[in-house]
Amino acid sequence: AKLGKLSVNANGQYESFSDIGGLGAAGAGLTWMPFKGLNLSADYGWEEGEPTPQQVNDPVQQTLNIPVYDYATGQTAFVTLTSGGNPALRTDSRQLVKLGVNYKPFQTKEIRVSANYTQTRIDRPIAFFPTASPELEAAFPSRFVRDALGRLTAIDTRPLNFDHADTADLRTNLTYRRNWGGPKPDTGPKGLYVTLSDRWRLRDEVTIRPGMAPLDKLSGASLGQVNASPRHEISVSANLNIPGYTFVAFSFWRSPTRADGGALGQD
Repeated sequence: AKLGKLSVNANGQYESFSDIGGLGAAGAGLTWMPFKGLNLSADYGWEEGEPTPQQVNDPVQQTLNIPVYDYATGQTAFVTLTSGGNPALRTDSRQLVKLGVNYKPFQTKEIRVSANYTQTRIDRPIAFFPTASPELEAAFPSRFVRDALGRLTAIDTRPLNFDHADTADLRTNLTYRRNWGGPKPDTGPKGLYVTLSDRWRLRDEVTIRPGMAPLDKLSGASLGQVNASPRHEISVSANLNIPGYTFVAFSFWRSPTRADGGALGQD
């Protein structure tokens, strides 16, 4: 009784497939309530994931004259694009560590504050091949073909395995809920639910090949894409429910992001 309420859980799973072999998963968790209203939790998970049948078995096809922006030259090139499945894809392996706090400061009011720190490591992540960034060409030169003048003429975009990816973020939520209803018939219950969410991305990196420096998505590395990861996000939502109607309001803000345009391109 002096320790409050404590619970421990563990799980495991193994599956065998005829085409890719065995896949495993395991996890464990700890939840502790030292006193009423406060919950502390710690969770660990490990899981292997297989590529989809389409990523492995789709027929290989080539499409001519596809416009692609070449980050190495700063120009648009018309290339022959190879797409389809990749039978050489390997399974990925994911590890997750999560630490959480959930606090209800008032026993008579539905106000809750929660914070969760999550750290993820993915080995051999399966990725669709994005556009022709210099980093990808340096890591997979066989996927790119250039003519004698250095102009890009062909790209193989079939999915592949990167080396590993690492992410870490901190999420904080403040929620308020109130329900009320009139004593008269047909008045029905009413409810208000408000949520304020805050997310800080502390790490978002991808290492394409062993021995290469990790690409930091929070500092401009985008693997040839323009949707870089924002470091900070805030969102607010409110739901008002009355008999026969639901009113919803939502607002969000994301910090600015930058995508590296390469030596000859613009950020």
